[in-house]
Amino acid sequence: MNVMELIQSFFNSEGAAQLGQSVGLDASAAHRGLGVGLPLQLDALADHAGSAEGQSQIAEAIQNLPHFGSVQDALGGTDGASNLQRAGELLGPVLLGGRAQAITDAVVAQTGAPAGGAGRLMQMALPLLLSLLGNRGGLNAGNIGSMLGGMKGSLGGLGGVLGAAGAGAAALGAAGTGTVGTAPTTLPMGSAPAVGGPLTADGLLDFVRGQFSGPAAEKIGASVGFGGSTAGRATMAALPLVLGALVGKARAGGTDLLGLARPFGSLSDDSGHLNTNLLNDPAELGRIEGQGRGLLGSLFGNVDELTGRLGTALGGSGSSAGRLLALLAPLVLSVLGGRARAGNLDSAGLGSLLGGLGGSLAGLLPAGLGSLGALLGAGGLAAGGLAAASTPAAPVVTPAPVTMGAGSAARPAAPTVTPAAPVGAAPVPERRGGFPWWLIPLLAVLLLGGCWLLNRKPAATTAATTGTTATTAGTTTTGTTTTGTDTAGTAATGTAAATGAIGDGSFMISEPAADATLPAGGFTLKGMGKAGDVVELFEDGTSLGKVTIGTDGTWSFDVPSPAAGKHTYSVKDPDGAELGSVAATIGAADANASAANCTSDYSLSITDQQTVSEPFRFGGKGKGKGYSVTVKRGDRTIGVKDIPLDVTCGWSYQSKPGAGAISYEVRPLGDATAAPLSTVSLTVSK
Repeated sequence: MNVMELIQSFFNSEGAAQLGQSVGLDASAAHRGLGVGLPLQLDALADHAGSAEGQSQIAEAIQNLPHFGSVQDALGGTDGASNLQRAGELLGPVLLGGRAQAITDAVVAQTGAPAGGAGRLMQMALPLLLSLLGNRGGLNAGNIGSMLGGMKGSLGGLGGVLGAAGAGAAALGAAGTGTVGTAPTTLPMGSAPAVGGPLTADGLLDFVRGQFSGPAAEKIGASVGFGGSTAGRATMAALPLVLGALVGKARAGGTDLLGLARPFGSLSDDSGHLNTNLLNDPAELGRIEGQGRGLLGSLFGNVDELTGRLGTALGGSGSSAGRLLALLAPLVLSVLGGRARAGNLDSAGLGSLLGGLGGSLAGLLPAGLGSLGALLGAGGLAAGGLAAASTPAAPVVTPAPVTMGAGSAARPAAPTVTPAAPVGAAPVPERRGGFPWWLIPLLAVLLLGGCWLLNRKPAATTAATTGTTATTAGTTTTGTTTTGTDTAGTAATGTAAATGAIGDGSFMISEPAADATLPAGGFTLKGMGKAGDVVELFEDGTSLGKVTIGTDGTWSFDVPSPAAGKHTYSVKDPDGAELGSVAATIGAADANASAANCTSDYSLSITDQQTVSEPFRFGGKGKGKGYSVTVKRGDRTIGVKDIPLDVTCGWSYQSKPGAGAISYEVRPLGDATAAPLSTVSLTVSK
């Protein structure tokens, strides 16, 4: 049996279908995708084997991979699919380099498969291919260069054998690019089908994906704090989670999906096309996000756990992930509601279509984020708990196409229920107690390739530390600076983001992300550093006060009511040396909003007995008309400033009193005889 026959036998129709099911692709797309991608992977491996270092890395991988007797053998163990994908994620960057993405792009172009599903398919195929060649193909450390070199360019026919469309298995060039066959002719992603045409579950999924891809995805992600290339990727990762929650609602029944979408109808047109103009309005996005927060509890059973896992996967924080889901949920509902209106569907019709999406959602996840697929299944977080790997798959409900009539509401035909295929009980490779220990030696390959794996652990949330109390006229007040909050996420120093928890006392700013766009009103700066250190925070050179880093090495500070526009927030040590900085843009407040309805509890951002630089600024939240600040040196009053609340219920006061001791008394606006809510004594440094 030659190499082509060996690969054809191993990646047969049954094996391709099983891999496709694991990554959210149908059997045909997976079969054709392997036909395109496997020859390209072999050619890339052959090029990598052109150097002694490359041969050593390939030999190391083959030596440490298990002997997979079949695709079913590899997938049959506990977490078999995720372990296989994890191995591909480790090996791909080292053994394929930049060509890994080019191979995925070729698969997408040839088959029309979603990029996320195609990427995961090729990640899982790589360790299977290496194991096959090493254990049954005779590839070893002594012949890697000659054997792979002899295969290069000779396996183009494999695409036809495995069912790939056209001659898609042509080798990519050395730079990882090349000419591939033309992709199947399809409607542009996100376009509406012709009037009177059928609206299917797949068509609905393509339309929704089109509305939340490209620039729209980037703007949505950036608006909640994800920076750079992560913004669009974050949105595309969160989209299937929101859709998965709605699929769960549809399958459970009893939810008026159109009623759920109705309050957000203005966010899209009558055909469901997203109103992209609102993505340029920070105030409007902030309003939508606020509405979406009220939906999360009903859509997801365990919001904190979901946002924590999503934030960790994206290299950000649970807070940013929660904001993303809150913003995305109303937008997705609006698009679905508009699509239903365009098709004259009632809630039952829309629910029938959504019920057929479950098996396709994993294909929307971006490459490298396949672990989030565990949150999409029945019994996942949308239903209140993490899905167990051993939970039997739910039956697949396939709705009949719904005809988009011009008159009365369409009535979908009864869906066909197909029982889920039982999980095979084939023998699996030894896993040494269930954990994929064979993955650990693969890290040696990464080290040889100059890459490092950082294990990131979510930081534990600890109690807040309130500011020093001060008593005036029998009234005790407290500051609101907090330390010790959860800060696992994306750090920014200057304009570059850094990730990973720091355990050696190094300083970092973790939130907001670099160049984030934030809604009007206050926000929280977060970071990590050496426990017990005192640092001073600045906004465009104006001091905001000091904060003490908590015992767990984390810190946070509530920035009070910054002005709209771009600001730079920096942190300095007691000697004035800058430890880090991050830029953020604050959106404009809603011109139609009013402070008349503010009910926020009074808060103050600065704490008593600090030594600060001038100028400095403090403020907080509150209710009523606002606050009056009396400035004193000793017993002498040197000024009084009345500060109305802004439309975000915030207030802010900037002072430059000169060096020396100074105190500030804060009272409700309009009541000069009231006892101070706070009295803060500060020392202004020269």
